[in-house]
Formats: sequence, structure tokens, C-alpha cells
Amino acid sequence: MSSTEIPWIDAWIRWERDSKDVIDDNLSTKGMEKDEHPSPTKVFHFEYPLLENSEEKNDDDNNNNTETTICTLSLGGFDSESEETWNSTGLTLWPCSHHLCDYLCQHLLTTLRAADSTKSNETINVLELGSGLGRCGLLAHHILQADSAAAGENIRRHHHHIYMTDGDTDTLHQLRANVRENVAQQQQDRVSCHQLLWGEASARRFCALIGLHSAKNNESFNTNELEVSIRNKIDLIIGSDLIYVPQVIKPLFETVYVLLQQSFTENEDNKNQSTNLATARPSFVMAHSDRRQGSSVTLGMVLEKSTEAGLEATILKEQPQEGIYIIAFAIPVER
Repeated sequence: MSSTEIPWIDAWIRWERDSKDVIDDNLSTKGMEKDEHPSPTKVFHFEYPLLENSEEKNDDDNNNNTETTICTLSLGGFDSESEETWNSTGLTLWPCSHHLCDYLCQHLLTTLRAADSTKSNETINVLELGSGLGRCGLLAHHILQADSAAAGENIRRHHHHIYMTDGDTDTLHQLRANVRENVAQQQQDRVSCHQLLWGEASARRFCALIGLHSAKNNESFNTNELEVSIRNKIDLIIGSDLIYVPQVIKPLFETVYVLLQQSFTENEDNKNQSTNLATARPSFVMAHSDRRQGSSVTLGMVLEKSTEAGLEATILKEQPQEGIYIIAFAIPVER
């Protein structure tokens, strides 16, 4: 697909510069030369154990026979004190990404299975907001890839797609490089990177670009330009370390509401599902720290603004001593 992205850095938020267009480019940043982007000065290395699909086990199997695949991530980026990070905060890693990755390792598959996502012929779609260097989204890809590869003959293999998004131009450039480095060539079509600036109008244009629209919505979107085939539903939205200044809270939750609204059609089946927000319907799972260096956003502010946006929240995990919270947000179901 041929399109361009607007130059945008998140430091403009602090400078109160307004730029609210969303232009998608899945493959590259057109019109910008490589040497206009900073070259990474640091590489972050991580290893995660990925257990094989337990559903293919027989009753006679025991834990000693469980095989483990090691997911290794190498992410180019910058030190948190660097000038590049001051301009583009997504060019480094922040503490909440660690906690969200731990949560994904423990709960991503159970969350999707509870919603029956992994037993469908359709594609499982996970969207990450503020992907930064790509740690959480890339881990989600490898978890789903390992789960599908481990499926036995009697278990239906699923397909998946990870939509990694960020607004910052330099961050997107490095994110794409990290995707190329950490996703096998034959799996590259299962992960895509997109520019998404937050806000209701931008989110609706983004939904049109990726072909996402609610089944109860009569709008007709032209998605001929998008060379991907997806199911018209996001199964899960994730994000970490997204909020550190108050002015981004409202546009973030506007974006989340639109994405969830386009992925959720209320019916009797929804009403009869569990009230667990992380499993009953499409949700946004966010790792937030109210003690992040330079942050002026408290947990109370986050919960208040999410309610004003029409979302209900459940705290899934908390570490008050560290100020770390894993929170699920979803559109309420009327009963």
C-alpha cells in the first residue's frame, strides 16, 4: 500500500502543539530518508519461556513432559536519559512494559480462550497502543505463534495478527526495525506497524483504514487500499506506560472506546457471559504506573476519565508499593 505519515514527535504534547491526523503506512515511512531518524545506541535483550499448548495433553501426561520454547527479543533503542528519548519517549523501555509482559505470559491465552477466540477459523487480532520499541506486541505475537505451532492434530490451529501502533515518527521507524529483527521472515505478514494518533476522529479514520467496523454499523468503509485480510473485530487491545501527562488521558480513552465499539456488538450472548472484563468481551488491558518519573497522572485520574469516556474498569493486578496497576477497560453491557 502506498501512503505517507505525518512527521510527529510526542514531545509536541508537552509543547501543546496540535496535530491530529492519522495516515497509515504498513511498510515504511514514505518521503523520509533513513538518515533523518536517530540510530539506536542501546539494545535491550529479553527471554521469555513459552509453554506448549496444554490442551493437546492427554490425562496421562504430567508436567515433567511439558516442553518450553524460549522467546528471545532484541530491541534497538536508547537510554532513558538520552536526548532522543526526551523527544520521543517510545524510544526506550519503561517499567510497566515488564509487568504487562509478565501478565501476557500468564494470561494472554486464557483471556482469548475464555472469549472463544482461539477456537475460531477467524483471525485473532491484538492491537497495541503506544507500542514504542515493540516489547509487548512482539511477545504477544510469539505467544500466539508458539500456541498455534504446538497444537495437536485434533486441535484447530488459529491465525493471528498483531497491529502495533504509535504516533511518533522516530519511534515508528525503530519499531519497524525491531519487528524485522524479531519476527521470522515467513511470519512478517502477521505483524504490522501503523501510525495512530489518539482521539475519536483519528481512531475512526484508523478503523476505516484497517477495515474494522461494527456489525451493527451501517457505514460502508472502502478498504481496497489495505492489502491485508482481517476479521472485523479486535479481540484484545494492550498498552503500557501510555499516560504520563493529563492532556493525553481523554484522547487515549476516546481511541479505546472507538476501537472497542467497532469490535463489539451487544447481543444476548454477550449479556450471558462472565462479568470478567478481560474475558467476557473485547477489552483494553493497560499497565499503568502512577510513580513513573516525570508523570503527574494518578490512578484516580485514569479511572475517573475512563468512566467519563463510557468505559468500566477492573483492576486485574496491583502492586501499590511500586505504584503499578494492570487494568482492564471495556464497554459496559446493559443487563
